[in-house]
Amino acid sequence: MVSSTRTTEELGARVRSAEALLASAREDIGRAEANAEKLRQEVAAQQDNVKIKVAMLDSANDTIASLKAEIVDLQVEADEARRAAEEAEAALAREQQQHDHEDEESDGEKTQLRQEAQAAESAAAAARVELTEAQSRVKELEGQLRTKMDQISEKDRMLTYVQEEVDRVQVLFEKRAQMLRDERDAARSDATTVATARAVAESRLAEAGSRIDHLMAELDHARAQLEDAALQLEEQRRAVASANEAAAARGAEAARLGARVAEVEHEMRQLLEAVERQKASSAHKMRQLASLLQDL
Repeated sequence: MVSSTRTTEELGARVRSAEALLASAREDIGRAEANAEKLRQEVAAQQDNVKIKVAMLDSANDTIASLKAEIVDLQVEADEARRAAEEAEAALAREQQQHDHEDEESDGEKTQLRQEAQAAESAAAAARVELTEAQSRVKELEGQLRTKMDQISEKDRMLTYVQEEVDRVQVLFEKRAQMLRDERDAARSDATTVATARAVAESRLAEAGSRIDHLMAELDHARAQLEDAALQLEEQRRAVASANEAAAARGAEAARLGARVAEVEHEMRQLLEAVERQKASSAHKMRQLASLLQDL
């Protein structure tokens, strides 16, 4: 009975432990699902960031291509301006040579040459102005070229940064996706383990219920036997009481007989003492008789 009770208690404790394990596993699964949802949201946000940065990258690429095209155009304009300046300088030199040559002509031709010289001076002045403008344009274009080159360098740095950021986000995305898959697999494994433990616990619980029913039947049978034993014990008690009464009577008789035995034993001791004294007296007389016979 005690062993059966302990077995029932152990099974109950195991069932409670399995239920607690199942509840804990469900909580773990709930937390894992919450973490998975959070990670999915973070991944979605990271994907949006990646899309934005990819768009920035595309825009930067377009801007760089546009700037490079502008640089080509500016380079062409600068080359044209340099050629115009060189042509103006050459024209000015030619006009100066022509003017020097005209000074050597005759007076008749001087008036015409003077007019032509004035025209040449005007053309030279115009050429000088054009040269100055061309040089200014060249400097301006060179400044714009440097600015564009700086912008291209900045765009290149931005492009490199954006590319590195995209790579970093992609690596982070892969890590979190792998973490999410690992947590999902772990949650599934825990759920499978808990389901198996629950099935085992339910099976053991069913076995425990069957065992308890069997033990209850045995307990009822034992109670019936105990009641029969109690009746038999009561009958035995009455028999023992009767036997005790008879034993008490026999005890009184035994006490009386014991007293008589003690009395007889006392008489026998006295008789033995008398016999011993008689033996001693006879032995003494025999020694005296023997001594007397020797004297004769």
